[in-house]
Amino acid sequence: MADEMLDMISDALVVVQQDGMPVYCNSAARMLLPEGVLLGAENFYTLFPAQDQDKMLHAFKLAQLGNPVPVTPSFSSAQTSSQTICWTVRWQPAKGVWYCIGRGIDAPASGSRLQRSLCITGVAGFDYDRLADVFTYISPNINILFGLPPATTFDLAAFWERVHPDDVERMRGELYATEGQPARTQHQYRIVHPDGRLVYIQHYRELHYDAAGKHSRSENTLQDVSSGMLSLQALLKSEKRYRALVSGGSDLVGIVAPQGQYIYVGASVTHLLGYFPGELVGRSAFELIHPDDLPALQQQLEKVLPEKSIRFAPYRFCNKAGEWRWMDTRVTNLVDDPDINGLVVNSRDITEEKIQTDKLHELSLIAEKTSQAILTTNHHHRITWANKAFCDISGYSVEEVLGKMPQELFSSANTEVEQHDNIQLQLELGQSLHQELFCHSKDGKPYWMNLHIQPMYNEARQQLQYIAIGKDITQRKEAEAELARSEQKFKALVQEGTDLIVIIDEVGNFTYCSDNVRKAMGYEAHELLHKPLLQFIHPQDVESTLAGIHRVKTGQQLQGVRHRFRRKDGQYVWLESKGANHYDNPLIGGMIVNARDIDRQVELQQKLDAAERSKQKAITSAVIKAQESERSKMGLELHDNVNQVLTTVKLYNEMFLSGYCEDRSLLERSSRYLQECINEIRSISKRLSAPTLGKITLHDSVHDLVESINLTNKLQISFHPVGIFGLQIAEDMHLGIYRIIQEGLNNVIKYAQAGTAEIRLEFTDGLLQLVITDDGKGFDTSTRSTGIGITNMKTRAESLNGIFQLRSAPGAGCTIEVSFCLPV
Repeated sequence: MADEMLDMISDALVVVQQDGMPVYCNSAARMLLPEGVLLGAENFYTLFPAQDQDKMLHAFKLAQLGNPVPVTPSFSSAQTSSQTICWTVRWQPAKGVWYCIGRGIDAPASGSRLQRSLCITGVAGFDYDRLADVFTYISPNINILFGLPPATTFDLAAFWERVHPDDVERMRGELYATEGQPARTQHQYRIVHPDGRLVYIQHYRELHYDAAGKHSRSENTLQDVSSGMLSLQALLKSEKRYRALVSGGSDLVGIVAPQGQYIYVGASVTHLLGYFPGELVGRSAFELIHPDDLPALQQQLEKVLPEKSIRFAPYRFCNKAGEWRWMDTRVTNLVDDPDINGLVVNSRDITEEKIQTDKLHELSLIAEKTSQAILTTNHHHRITWANKAFCDISGYSVEEVLGKMPQELFSSANTEVEQHDNIQLQLELGQSLHQELFCHSKDGKPYWMNLHIQPMYNEARQQLQYIAIGKDITQRKEAEAELARSEQKFKALVQEGTDLIVIIDEVGNFTYCSDNVRKAMGYEAHELLHKPLLQFIHPQDVESTLAGIHRVKTGQQLQGVRHRFRRKDGQYVWLESKGANHYDNPLIGGMIVNARDIDRQVELQQKLDAAERSKQKAITSAVIKAQESERSKMGLELHDNVNQVLTTVKLYNEMFLSGYCEDRSLLERSSRYLQECINEIRSISKRLSAPTLGKITLHDSVHDLVESINLTNKLQISFHPVGIFGLQIAEDMHLGIYRIIQEGLNNVIKYAQAGTAEIRLEFTDGLLQLVITDDGKGFDTSTRSTGIGITNMKTRAESLNGIFQLRSAPGAGCTIEVSFCLPV
């Protein structure tokens, strides 16, 4: 092919060996050079005049340095007189030859004829200088090949502009690649003419390299091969379409010899019957036909030879799974066709259609006695028969319906026109139909009909009639309408009501949420589904919520459980929930919870409770102040009166002891009694009156209290102060803490039967904590009512905005913790 292409170009091409002998000449060279050159009998240099031979030898030597050398000697042509030829000499070191390309300066007539031949055959060419990245020669017909106007300059930009966009990247990689490229390469790509026409190009290249082995230039020949490519594509497309029809179609195509053996089986047999084609080739088709159908089939097969083509009656064919499938088959006799040499068999699986036809046949036997309405029509859709049930439902007699179209009887003002159009279309297509229609009887009474229409065929697959079977479903439709109305009312109550309705499954996840959860909580219903309930419950309410769920699971009603639920915005709202156990109900499978928003109610109650506590604190504070005032007065009276009198008596007794009285034992006894009386009165005074708070610190007052009790030997108390040395607090706070400690120790002495007690008083970061513990017998806080002493301590603590806590258990002693926030 390359030699033929080179023979078509107008430039003379001569390949010369290092000894000067030519080894190849194209047709253009043979027209210019003497006959001896073609035979290798004359040295290439001797073709030129003596004055030009040195010029040619010099050009050959320069070309070996790596660059093409132009030279213009003259010589006598075989066909013409001496003429000037412009030669370009290129050295090919890999092959050890020179390429000499010559072009006559005068334009001979042969060149014109060759140019016309090249245009007709769609051949053009150009030389490309790789180093300068330009075309050094372009054949005149290149613009014709690329669909460009004659005056258009053809350059590299024009070339790449016309190359198909999908081929540009590939061709750039191929044409600019130099490493490992052979001397001659072939390429194929597409160009796009300005008018949009697509042209396939076969591109031949001959690469030239310089002395350093670097690609320096190339000679390129291009040919339009579009007609061949388009024919090949059309052939491949036709073959692909045929294979798709045979392999993927719903018909089984095969060729059977006259004796019954399969010669060819289409690929569709695999998905139709389960066989691979190779399993059936060479096997007799009669082996796979049902024995009951084989005699009739063989008789019909005998008619094929004279009649050329025949359709068989449906018969049963065994698939690979051993099942009998009903087949509808046409056989064409092409035994005399040398390319076929057999019977062409086209078969279609009609098993499902046959089953339907048989069922309809059975139904026709009981049509007169059935309660369902039955009609039959001819292939023009006109009623040919109606049973008694249809006449009873529609109110028409048989005579009134014969010859009418079914839609005339089933029409109603409320029947959609689209429904009738759909019925008509499916009937015309020969398809079965199943539809519910709203109709009116002859006297205008409305009714609903569940209608099934099935086409009926004969053995030749010709449509004979339709059979329509209808059932009166009016009562069902009315019940469905009533149910729909009821559901709409229920949904309106659920979705528009203020209460939330949810269903919680066995593991505590939401399985249903009413849509009004969006209005109440900000969630879409689907955002809560399958998520755990406890994920949205306030942590402090989890325990009570779980207790409520447990009551429901154990058969108790969940009445008025209050808890906080997290809204989508992160805020908690108070809900009051009631629940009922429906875990055993398969339609529900969980606990139905009705929740009501009581956030406003709780807020008001909390404000009321706060006001009540504030009022109670004020009352308690007033009572305590009154008690303290009264106790102070009593203490002062005992101290200033009784104690002074007893002290005087003590002094008198001491005077007698000093010599004024002889009975010293009496005086000693009197002095002892008087001292005990004084101690008792002082003790009473301390219990009834407040300490002198203005003069001592909290630490000192508590220390004195502990020491006074330890002197009685009724209880051993240890006092552990931390950070309270020099602590100055308000007088009412000082007094309150003192009284709490005093009351707590009194309770230990009276009731705890304790041997030791401990007081820890600590002040850290503005928090004052008091802890009183004992090793007494303890008590059950859940069963024992709170006494007056504990109540007084708690009331005192709360009146000072403190937090009071008590922990005890039988045999484990008792612990009282009180904490106050003090300004730092």
